[in-house]
Amino acid sequence: MCGIAGIVDYNSPIDRSTLERMRTALHHRGPDEQTLRRLPHLGLVHTRLALIDLKNGSQPMCSADGRYWIIYNGEVYNFRELRRELQHFWDFRTDCDTEVVLAAWARWGMECLKRLNGMFAFFCWDARKGQGWLVRDLLGIKPVAWTDKGNFRFASEARALVATQGGAVRGDKLSILEYFVSPYASGVDHSMFAGIHYLEPGQYLHISRSGVTSGFWGDYNPHPQQLSQSPDLHPLLKAAVKRSMIADVPVGYLLSGGLDSTLVTYLGYRHTGRGNAYTIDNHDRDRFSRDKASLWAVADDVPHAVRAARSFRVPHYLVPIDRTRNSDHIAQIAAVNESIPVLEEEFPLHQLYQRAARDQKTIVVGEVADETHLRVFLSLESTDIERNEKYHGYPLLQRHDTKQ
Repeated sequence: MCGIAGIVDYNSPIDRSTLERMRTALHHRGPDEQTLRRLPHLGLVHTRLALIDLKNGSQPMCSADGRYWIIYNGEVYNFRELRRELQHFWDFRTDCDTEVVLAAWARWGMECLKRLNGMFAFFCWDARKGQGWLVRDLLGIKPVAWTDKGNFRFASEARALVATQGGAVRGDKLSILEYFVSPYASGVDHSMFAGIHYLEPGQYLHISRSGVTSGFWGDYNPHPQQLSQSPDLHPLLKAAVKRSMIADVPVGYLLSGGLDSTLVTYLGYRHTGRGNAYTIDNHDRDRFSRDKASLWAVADDVPHAVRAARSFRVPHYLVPIDRTRNSDHIAQIAAVNESIPVLEEEFPLHQLYQRAARDQKTIVVGEVADETHLRVFLSLESTDIERNEKYHGYPLLQRHDTKQ
């Protein structure tokens, strides 16, 4: 996780103090290095969490001739294959994926996005033409917010844009209403703050003197093959986990004892032989009833996780959770997520991540099998949206095809 932010202004010089406020707001995303750079019409901020090429991966990064600039947050898993393909076009100075993405952009332009296998949000600037592109990955894993009030500004988190506004900040009425109607699906393309938007999955913005234009560079529309037997899935999972372990620092694991996290922990630790595993210990779970608000509170994952960790010989830490103190974490979780907490599980996960962060710079997680295997806990059918007029005022709920 890194932090990116920037300002494009064709009419006024970029104010350094504004960039510094953005950098401060994103410090938690990149404790290893915080940099800013001013160019004609452009200011860039980057806060780095160094995982690959720890010494040479500083950003902003530019091409040898100074034409192309990039600030980047993400991980492209096939960067080594792309690097080999580009080595006759580009004289590489680092071993990190950031420079590969920069070289790919210089070589193929926006067409390079279809070659990237990974998660990313980045801004690329063409200094010769004086125009830039803000891009987000197809699944929307890496966040990026933007606003064009006054000038064009963007950042990994809306808080960095709020820091540039000064004075009182107004809430976005539609976002707040959508939260209360459908909290699980709200906040896709606009934030809780008026005038601040989120770039949607697969979306790009083109910024030039003519203004800001928007489009989608791709669409996540997989055509899954029928996998009738588990051996068909195993090599795909093994390859996916192996690619996710590319880092020059140890990678940790969240281990619940369930199918997903157990497989990811096993395959990841077998590949690297380093990193710790962490498990939520609901020591007060007997005080909660089995209802919609407490489904996660009653599950006793500890025995399964302990058995798995011992079998894999991975260092394992149980993290005791005191749910009676959930209210102590509401403000911090809301600030991190830039929205009001929706699920009860956000509170123990917050404490789990806090504990893991003491030892690990990054972790991998086995998640979302419920959704991918059609076992969604809550759902809203398209017929419900079409029938019920109370949903008609909310554009997010109309885009049911996107949610599907």
